Amino acid sequence: MVSLLDITETEATLLDGDDLVSAPSVQDLFADLSEGQRAVALLLPASLVRARQIEVDVPLSAGAPLLITHTHVNAALETLRHAAEGPGTACLYCAPLGFALDGRRGHFDPVGQRASALTVNAVTLSVSLKALMPLERQIKAAGGTLVDSVTPHLAVTALIPSAQDGAAVHIGHNATVVSVLAHGQLVATGTARIGARHFIGDVMKAFDLTATQARPLVDQFFDPDSSGPLDELTEKVIRARLEEWAEHCAAILVSALMVSDITLSGMYADQPVLRDRFRKTLMATKNGSQPRIIEGAASRRPLLHGAAAVLKGEGPIAPQGATFTLAPSQSRGRQVIDWIQAHF
Repeated sequence: MVSLLDITETEATLLDGDDLVSAPSVQDLFADLSEGQRAVALLLPASLVRARQIEVDVPLSAGAPLLITHTHVNAALETLRHAAEGPGTACLYCAPLGFALDGRRGHFDPVGQRASALTVNAVTLSVSLKALMPLERQIKAAGGTLVDSVTPHLAVTALIPSAQDGAAVHIGHNATVVSVLAHGQLVATGTARIGARHFIGDVMKAFDLTATQARPLVDQFFDPDSSGPLDELTEKVIRARLEEWAEHCAAILVSALMVSDITLSGMYADQPVLRDRFRKTLMATKNGSQPRIIEGAASRRPLLHGAAAVLKGEGPIAPQGATFTLAPSQSRGRQVIDWIQAHF
C-alpha cells in the first residue's frame, strides 16, 4: 500500500488512507509503521517545483501550408516538454493554453487545419532531480521506499469545489501555492514564496524572540478575538508581510481575468484578517473586481488529500489524450524517482 508523505522543516506527515500521522522527522514517523506501509509517494515541496508558461514555434513547411495532424501536435507538445527541461530537470506537467497557426492565435484544435508554422503556449511544471536527492536519501535512511511524486500545484486543484472553474490558494509552512482552472484545464499556476514560517520569522527577527515565543504573537494577530489586539509595532511587522503575501498571490492570479471563486486553505486561511487583506489586494489588482473567497475544506492537511486525489486520478487535472496534454501521471512521477535512484 502506498501512502503520501509531506516533509517540511518542522515535521513529516503521512497520509495513510484516511489516517494522518505526524512526527518531528521521517525516521520518527516510520518507527511505528510496519514494513508494508513504507512505500510512499512524496508531495513535492513547492520550492523545488518550477512553474512557468512557455511558448515554442514548430516550423511545419518551408513551402505550401501542410495539413496538421495529431502527429504534428504531439511533436509540438514534446518540444514544449523538452523546453521545460534542462540538465538534471524533469518536466512533470505540460498542457497547452492555446495555439497559433502562422501567427493567428486562438483556443482551437489545430488538427485538420493548414499552416506553415505551429506555435504552442503552455503551462509547465518541472522539478530539479538533484534537489530531490536529499529527500530521497532521508526516506531511504528511515527505511522507506520512494515510489512516486506529485506537485502541490496539481494537488491544490483538487480543492476547487467545481473541479472545472476557479482558483485555489494554499498557504503552507514554507510557501503558498496558487493554481487556476478554466473548463477543467490548468491555465495559470505559481508559487508565492511566503508561508507561515515567514510571519513567525519576521517577529523573531524584529524582537529577538524564539520561534516558540513568536508563534503566539502571529496567532494573536490573525485571531485577535482569542486574546485581544497586539501592540502597534508587532502588528505593523506582521501586517507588512501579510500585504507582501497578498500582492504575490494576486500577481499570479491577475492573468486569469475571469476567476470568480477563489478557494483559500492552509495556515490562517480561516481568519477574517487574512481573507479581508487578500480581498482588498485582489480588488486593487483586478480593476475593482471582487472574486468570492471560499473557505477550503476543514480537513487537516487538505493539500495531502488533494495530492491523493491526483494520484488516484480523481482530481480535475487528468489526461485528455496525447493531442492536448502530456498530463501528470504516476508513470511520469515514477520516472523521476527511477532516474534519481539510477544516477545517484
